[in-house]
Amino acid sequence: MADCFLTVAERSDPLPISASHPKLTDLTEDAPASRTQLLTISRGNSVVRYTFIEMAWRFLRWQPQYPPIQKLRKGLFLSRRARRRLIVAAARRLAIDLWRWATARASAQELGLVLEQR
Repeated sequence: MADCFLTVAERSDPLPISASHPKLTDLTEDAPASRTQLLTISRGNSVVRYTFIEMAWRFLRWQPQYPPIQKLRKGLFLSRRARRRLIVAAARRLAIDLWRWATARASAQELGLVLEQR
């Protein structure tokens, strides 16, 4: 899913479309911050949004050294609302970092990812 989605990002503008398409990021500036954060979670392509959030949860096990996941791990014992915000923030960062890696703007090591050596 992410590979198909990232091919769209190759022909996009410098703005990472991978994070703006599932509406994990906020592109409206006229709404108040608290209202915007709530709307950010519920709009956009639900399949892509769900996939990135699921990938972020799986990174807890497979990429525990990834910086957004470390922040999420520290906040796992907070309230449900705080966990939800942390996982959305991790998914947003994951989408942006995967886009940067797929378009060769950054290496996996620069992003904090560990690739398996075969």
